[in-house]
Amino acid sequence: MGKSVALWAAAIAFAAAALAGEDGEGKLDVKLARAVVFKDGYCMLVKKATGKVDGAGRAYIEGLPENAILGSFWVVPVKGKLLSMVSRQQIIARQGKQETEKRLVLDFDPKVAEGGVEVDVCFLGPGIRWIPTYRVSLGEKEADLAMQAEVLNEAEDLAGVPVDLVVGVPSFRFRNLASPLTLSGGISDPLRRAAPQLMDPSAASNVLFSQRAGETRGARVAPPQPEVEGPAVPAIPPELGAEQAQDLFVYHVPKLSLRAGERAAVPVISAKVPFRSIHTWDVHLARGGAEALPDAGKHASPIRLLRNEVWHQVELLNKTAVPWTTGSALVVDGYLPIGQELLTYTSVGGKCQVPLTVAVDVRGTYEESETERIVKAVNFQGYDYAKITKKGALRVTNYKKKPITLYLACQFGGNATEASDDGKIAITDYQAGDWGNVQGHPSLNGHSTIRWELSVEPGATKEVTCRYSFHVRH
Repeated sequence: MGKSVALWAAAIAFAAAALAGEDGEGKLDVKLARAVVFKDGYCMLVKKATGKVDGAGRAYIEGLPENAILGSFWVVPVKGKLLSMVSRQQIIARQGKQETEKRLVLDFDPKVAEGGVEVDVCFLGPGIRWIPTYRVSLGEKEADLAMQAEVLNEAEDLAGVPVDLVVGVPSFRFRNLASPLTLSGGISDPLRRAAPQLMDPSAASNVLFSQRAGETRGARVAPPQPEVEGPAVPAIPPELGAEQAQDLFVYHVPKLSLRAGERAAVPVISAKVPFRSIHTWDVHLARGGAEALPDAGKHASPIRLLRNEVWHQVELLNKTAVPWTTGSALVVDGYLPIGQELLTYTSVGGKCQVPLTVAVDVRGTYEESETERIVKAVNFQGYDYAKITKKGALRVTNYKKKPITLYLACQFGGNATEASDDGKIAITDYQAGDWGNVQGHPSLNGHSTIRWELSVEPGATKEVTCRYSFHVRH
């Protein structure tokens, strides 16, 4: 008899432990303490949970995060010694009805938990995104630059909590895998459902608001990820990969109140910055197969000018105390909008150029002439190659009523040897886009880029020249 009573007592004690907090004892009070928000729609939420444990040193938190990714769900003890935690799903009776409830059960050392416990609950998942947008108002020599963060919240209510807006996208390898502690089948993305036009990785809007640091660095190839249940997490577009090389920077918003489903615009930067008006002309030459003819001078020029547009741009100098992240920039003169483009990542002390429009009153032309042809200059892999030397001339005419500063860049296949007017020559590896139907081995020709900075007076024409050579199979 005594043994049966003991067994029943043990069973009751076990059931009470399994249903810890059913009567409210040991339930912790949870408040959102901070949100760390990334530009790709992921966020880290930090919550404070405080309260007293039951007689067995056990406490619990009602509810579990739905979209915490693998390895990001942590409970960090601030007060008290945490021994273990268990995610549990159970059926409870509430107001005469049975309901399924998820909870996180925490076991503390009773010896150091008498005065109450406190833990930080952190997890990373999709649900909140921020988009930087700029307004650049041009003056005489300075521009009023303002940046605001447009915040999209589809996670949970923010009630006067500090928010960190992160510049940079660290690598979260398991972003598509749900933490098993959430007791959910997979990751779902509420932002994709609420704002598909912004979260679709193929949409131009997503590319616009992604980070582009320097415009040249390639994105790291990510390893394949297992498929998960539910809608896919938005993929990082190529431009975001470039930002992975950058250190993280955080814009701090001291307090933000934003309910789930709401949108907000938060002022972040307001400053006067120096600027100047410039023009840019990027010339890319491509060559066709007529170069290899024995008497090329009798035929139409095989050169093709792939781009011949002179752009009017504004060059901004970042004299603020923080870097500028990539975002849409609306440029205005008073109340007149004069252009909208991409303002790219600019570090403190750096410069960025924002294109406004194609300049119709600044025109450029390119001409070239052959100065030398050595028919059998090289024999490579059993074929004779001719070495052709060209002289190129680029002319730009300023029809404006005031002088302009022109940044001119000319790139082509071949090896540049001379450039007038202090042109800076850079030679890199062969690029297929420089050539059309030209037969030959790519290792014989490099890719040249020549850059000039020129001042062109009103009504004047400025000419710069270059000399270069290349090999074609004869």
